[in-house]
Amino acid sequence: MKTTFAKRAAAALICAACLIALSSCFGMINKLREIAGQFGDLISGAATDSQTETPEETPGESKIRIDLPSGFRESSYEGYTAVYESDSVVVLSLRESRESCVSAGINSYGDYVDAVRRANSARNPGELFEIDGRKAFEYSFYNEEMDVTFRYLTVIFEAPDAYWIVQFACDVRNYQTNYPDFVKWAGTVRFES
Repeated sequence: MKTTFAKRAAAALICAACLIALSSCFGMINKLREIAGQFGDLISGAATDSQTETPEETPGESKIRIDLPSGFRESSYEGYTAVYESDSVVVLSLRESRESCVSAGINSYGDYVDAVRRANSARNPGELFEIDGRKAFEYSFYNEEMDVTFRYLTVIFEAPDAYWIVQFACDVRNYQTNYPDFVKWAGTVRFES
């Protein structure tokens, strides 16, 4: 059975622990590990522009909107708020409610960024930088089972009711080519209630 790029990248993400930043607070780690065994072959693709929306929207909660190429399709994985994938790129997003963050001692965007960085320090994330005023960092992860290195651009967003981690990921060999698009797409992320 062929698995999607998003599942493979999500599995690498589990090992790299980037979206597990607050797992002890939110109990995600066991759910994410279930994805770890699902891998497949890398293939490539291309597309034109369209808009994506958060799946299974809950009234009153912020919803993510990202302008992505039409070659992207919506996916869903337990533990993620929204996932979009093409044949060679995946966009993973995680919504953390302010209420949950406050109960974990995270009271501001800066606190959230610091918590994400501390939780991922063992993975040697790159230096923080900004994309359109939002904190971002990059890291790579080598998946031994697949013999593939994945590269991630992680951007941390703040909505009125939540913090969001949005990751753009691909095979490291394609990262420099995809990076300008990742930055462009990150600039289209917005939230609606």
